[in-house]
Amino acid sequence: MKNSSTEQKTLIYCQTNSSDSFLKELVHLRSNTKTISISKKELHDHLEIQKIISKNKSSLFITGYKSKNNEEILKIGRLYNNEIIESLDCKILSNKKMKDINYHGPIPGVIYGIFFLGINDERLENLFSDIFCQKVKKINREYFNYNLIISKVENNKYVLKLVNINKNLDVIDVGPILEFEIINSFMCDDDVFSGFCDLFSRKKTKNIHKDSNKDKIGTLHIQKQDLKNLKIRKNYKRGKLETS
Repeated sequence: MKNSSTEQKTLIYCQTNSSDSFLKELVHLRSNTKTISISKKELHDHLEIQKIISKNKSSLFITGYKSKNNEEILKIGRLYNNEIIESLDCKILSNKKMKDINYHGPIPGVIYGIFFLGINDERLENLFSDIFCQKVKKINREYFNYNLIISKVENNKYVLKLVNINKNLDVIDVGPILEFEIINSFMCDDDVFSGFCDLFSRKKTKNIHKDSNKDKIGTLHIQKQDLKNLKIRKNYKRGKLETS
């Protein structure tokens, strides 16, 4: 059974009638993903998205829709307390699928590193890390055959692509490759974001364990006393004031 933290980290892919197949390649890179088919052409209204994602007890979403000018839009974001606290609408400038590159591609849920180039925006990097299910940690690059690179090209334009780096350090495009421009963004204030981060940093710690004899040993936590209200008894002895 999934715990609440795992459910919150599940990426909900809202697949609409107009969702492009490149989105499937993106979400299949991630192991903890749930696809929900929406029987409508578009899904970009915040209230509709909140209702769907909250119902599925998650905090992360990705979907795609067509703009009024028939432009392909990628929408990602996350929720806290059933309200959207961050969202990005990204206009797709170009995209290449694995079949376009003639690369058979990695299996779904493959382990890969994620690198940010030139972004210098912690909130944006944090959102991308959550969407693509990567934890920040020290790594040995040789451990990863695949790497997801998200780089800022200019102003609000970015490139996202999955590559293979072999032993000779040759970089081979795998796909998908996505060029996009952030045309609309919403970020909550720092206090709300801190509350969201605290939700996943809280860990239940057990204060009971078993020793070598399999006896349960624990720590008793006593509430700290307020010494201001402690009553003392004054004794006068040999000219000195003593308390007890």
